[in-house]
Amino acid sequence: MLKIYDILSKNKVIASLILFIFCVVAIILATGIHYEEDIAKFLPHNAQNEKYQDVYQRIALQNRIAVMFTAKNSSRTVDADSLENAMEMVGREISGSKLIDDLQVSINETKVFDIIQFVGQNYPYFLTESDYCRIDSLLSDDNYVKTQLEENKKLLMLPAAGMAMQNMKYDPVHLFSPVMKRMQNFQLNSKFQIIDGYLFSEDGKMSIITMNSKYGSSETHENGEIAEMLDSAIAKTQKQYPNIHISAIGAPLIAVSNANQIKSDSLIAVSIASVLILLILWWHYRKISDILWIGISLAFGWLFAIAGMAVFNDEVSIIVLGIGSVIIGIAVNYPLHFLDHIREVHDRRAALKEMIPPLLIGNITTVAAFLCLVWLDAQAMRDLGIFGSLMLVGTILFVLVFLPLYARQCKQNTNNDTGSFVGRLIEWVENFISTGATRRYVLPSVVIITLILG
Repeated sequence: MLKIYDILSKNKVIASLILFIFCVVAIILATGIHYEEDIAKFLPHNAQNEKYQDVYQRIALQNRIAVMFTAKNSSRTVDADSLENAMEMVGREISGSKLIDDLQVSINETKVFDIIQFVGQNYPYFLTESDYCRIDSLLSDDNYVKTQLEENKKLLMLPAAGMAMQNMKYDPVHLFSPVMKRMQNFQLNSKFQIIDGYLFSEDGKMSIITMNSKYGSSETHENGEIAEMLDSAIAKTQKQYPNIHISAIGAPLIAVSNANQIKSDSLIAVSIASVLILLILWWHYRKISDILWIGISLAFGWLFAIAGMAVFNDEVSIIVLGIGSVIIGIAVNYPLHFLDHIREVHDRRAALKEMIPPLLIGNITTVAAFLCLVWLDAQAMRDLGIFGSLMLVGTILFVLVFLPLYARQCKQNTNNDTGSFVGRLIEWVENFISTGATRRYVLPSVVIITLILG
């Protein structure tokens, strides 16, 4: 490190050029990486867990979204035609989107005939043991077939014989009627009804449109775009139908709302913490340049980590980056220690020589701890280990290679002068600790208490 410092200190232009080129390349790599928000990546990656994740995405309508239409004033009713028109308008606004699929504005009642045709063409596959016993019993009567054909003739003479004709083609003597009866178990829930081909509640006061998100409930970024699209469509429709209230609900939309709340709370917390940290740093250093160099060191480490992630993977979880922000508390120690040391040792080279061993040893042990996460089965945990390791490596490289070239040497801070209250307090504590009585009684007592309580 000292040889690198000796070379770069004589060629600061080359050092600045190297730093600039690296930052440009790192930014290009960082912009090319895909950021995702799938929390399932924190689960171990094996066949069984993949199966569980797939089931989780499918059960409980995890990707289902419903848009509900009701009267804005609950004391008044809205006619079914107005609700149907509002449903059609919302459907037209979102029908061309590539973010959703299985959009169901109205129910195609002609599909019932398709189901009957499919079942009729495959009756033998739906028969049970009891059905075969029933067929044997019916055919034991010599007049059964003749009687059923006579009944069919009478049935065809009725005005509403369309549905019967569909089934009659595949079961003219009604041997397989139990199969069709069992299909009634799949009929629409009694809490809903179909009016003019649209899905309504049992009392007819609410109508419903349903759709699926293509991204389940975990990808909050894409689901956020769906939420914005629905909000726009709902706003346009309510403007034309002011007496109708429209709302959307579903696991993907709830996930978006939760994610936005978390991001908002995190931003507030980080802002407050940043202000407090900056105040403490300002009180200690009294120089904006030192605070800026601390920030630049952390920014370089973060950029180094993102660029490294882009080399290993083409995507990274934003959740990992959020959790990785706590690594700043570790990485900030490197520039802090160096800047504090250079205030006491005015020779940059001497300060660097004294700081290299402790900083490198501390960095190696911490990086090794983060690299232990790489052997876990969970993809996100491996990413966290790589991100944390790279950020610490990037920060220590900047502190040991570039920071000594640019950080200005300064006099020792006068805040700890013995003439000030803080200086006198620090001097008293140092004198108290250094006395023989303290070393003989107080310090052993503190060690014993720590061992007992720890």
